[in-house]
Amino acid sequence: MEMVVNPKLNRSELITFFDSAGWDKENIENLRKGLKKSHVIAAFEEGKLVGLVRAISDYATTAYIQDLLVLPEYEDSQLGADLIRHSVRYFDSLNHIAVLSARADDKTDRFFRYLGFDKEQDIGYGAYVLK
Repeated sequence: MEMVVNPKLNRSELITFFDSAGWDKENIENLRKGLKKSHVIAAFEEGKLVGLVRAISDYATTAYIQDLLVLPEYEDSQLGADLIRHSVRYFDSLNHIAVLSARADDKTDRFFRYLGFDKEQDIGYGAYVLK
């Protein structure tokens, strides 16, 4: 497994990846723009994109882990955890590292708690979203 920081990902590779991961690829150009303006760590196996984590940050105080995607056949491996750990190590000097998750179920909660994250209500923070 090869981990690559801020890889150059072409359009067809992303479409295939997002489709295989079950993500909406309807607006692939916006997804590509978002990836280009984020800190991305991608996992490749034999040249095939199999997972990625995307974070946004001011690189001084806070980082937000925005997306974690792993192909279904890698979900029971440690790949997702490894990608998160790589991101956490990269942003280790910052005051806060937060995860913004589109899923709020028990499995997701257990996963991030296993990695050392606390849920925002446990630490007194709130999450607010416009749109």
